[in-house]
Amino acid sequence: MVELTYNELKRLLTEKLREELTSGDPNTKKLLTDLLLSAILKDSTGSELSSYVKNIDVLLSTRASEDTLGSIRSKTDKFSFDDQNRLAIQNPPNLNIDLTTLQALIRWGRNVTPTWVIGQEYTGPAAGTALVSRTVSTGKTGYIYGFMITAGEANDFKINWTSGTVAYSKRITFGGKGTVYFTNNIALNEGLPADAGTSVTITNVNAGSSGIVYQCALLYAEM
Repeated sequence: MVELTYNELKRLLTEKLREELTSGDPNTKKLLTDLLLSAILKDSTGSELSSYVKNIDVLLSTRASEDTLGSIRSKTDKFSFDDQNRLAIQNPPNLNIDLTTLQALIRWGRNVTPTWVIGQEYTGPAAGTALVSRTVSTGKTGYIYGFMITAGEANDFKINWTSGTVAYSKRITFGGKGTVYFTNNIALNEGLPADAGTSVTITNVNAGSSGIVYQCALLYAEM
């Protein structure tokens, strides 16, 4: 029995095939068959390949049936490719958004564009005056993304809204006269949006002194 490495067998077969193609000698085919039946194939490490060959066969039941292959083909036949043979993928309609919408989603967390609702100036307002107010539109929910408060003296203020029929407020304390601007990409009432038909307001807790000017504004959005 002849022991051959893979490369030796490959070289020998190549030479013999060349002879068969050029000479047409019928005995060459028999010689090649004999060589294949009697040769011991080895891999690059010198190990026999016969043990691997024995494990190539599999049970017919483990092979894909014609029905299975047909089912797979019915799916793959739906694939389409572009002019460069790349698989063409169609995004669902809800994934196709314009840059303006994408910018709003990144900036505000939802597809909204908040706007300022600016209240008028009040001089010496009574306690609990709605210095600015915005009613939530029918069928919408309201979000507070910021506020502006200016006052010529110390006072406390409340941002007020109603969510799920429950009244909520956030207190802002002024230790002296001044102006505060605040905005954020997360709504101040995130998770508790203002109900439709209710009002979002900023009120002063204590009465303003005579001649002292107050003014407030809301950065508001709804969807």
